[in-house]
Amino acid sequence: MDGTLVEGLPDTEPIDLADLVRQLRREVVELRQEVEHLRRENLELRQQAGYWKGMHAKATRRIEELQADNEQLRGEVRELKDQLFGRKSEKASRDRSNTLEGEDEAPAAVPRRRGQRADRPGPPRRDQSQLPVVEEVRERPEGQCLCHRCGAAMIPSDTEDSELLEIDVRPYRRRIRRRRYQRTCTCPGVPRTIAAPPAPKLIPKGRLGVSIWVEILLDKFLSHRPTERLLAQWRLLGLDLAAGTVACGVSSRCSRRSTRPCCSGMPPRLWRRPTRPAGWFSSSWRGNAAIAGGCGCSWAPTRWPSASPPAAIMTSPRGTSRPRPRPS
Repeated sequence: MDGTLVEGLPDTEPIDLADLVRQLRREVVELRQEVEHLRRENLELRQQAGYWKGMHAKATRRIEELQADNEQLRGEVRELKDQLFGRKSEKASRDRSNTLEGEDEAPAAVPRRRGQRADRPGPPRRDQSQLPVVEEVRERPEGQCLCHRCGAAMIPSDTEDSELLEIDVRPYRRRIRRRRYQRTCTCPGVPRTIAAPPAPKLIPKGRLGVSIWVEILLDKFLSHRPTERLLAQWRLLGLDLAAGTVACGVSSRCSRRSTRPCCSGMPPRLWRRPTRPAGWFSSSWRGNAAIAGGCGCSWAPTRWPSASPPAAIMTSPRGTSRPRPRPS
């Protein structure tokens, strides 16, 4: 080895080295366990730090909200104290502590009178030219058209015109006389007597005209006034209607003895069986008295699985029978 002296190790050196390696391995294992334990502790501490940081932020927001509420409540307390114990503007203050000597008080403002101001024009009258005009000529009594000195008669001249707004509401009976015609020929198959067509009615065989039903519906659904008050007002005018008759007409708009179903205003397409596939169908169809043919009654919404929804005919509102299926 180029003159390098290599001395051999003593016999005890390999034994000490093996022990040292085993000791180092034990220390490495212990250090690894300690590092793992420290890592777990570090992770737990980080989790706790995040938790407490969130709790601190939540507490800080809560404190800010409480402070804002406190400031608002303090302001309300100050305002209430000022209203209760503060200086009233209606009373004249006698406190002169904030007034300099020789300083005159400002003259009190004269309160303005209520109502229309004299320096401003009044509102114009509304134009009622759309109303019809009923002329009324007023004459002086016959004995007052004479001169009060000589007794000479006065001749009529022009008129002095003025207008008054009036309302004339009166019920009346509309008596319809249908003219009948008799035949003057002997043709077969021709009736002997024919009559003019009847007047149109909202309810068959009913005595109430269309104008009454229009007034009832407008007063009920547009003015939102109970029908009993309208009937009481009509009783003052001499028209006495039964509340049951009006209620039945508004709710069903068909006679109790009529064979026409209440839902005759439904479109014909609702009676056809749809060709949709099976599914869930509902029976919560609702009618409205304000719609032509409505009945005003409603069913509880129910659902059932079916291949095609069956149609049903609604009975009279005063009936007790259940809806029956419509024959196909």
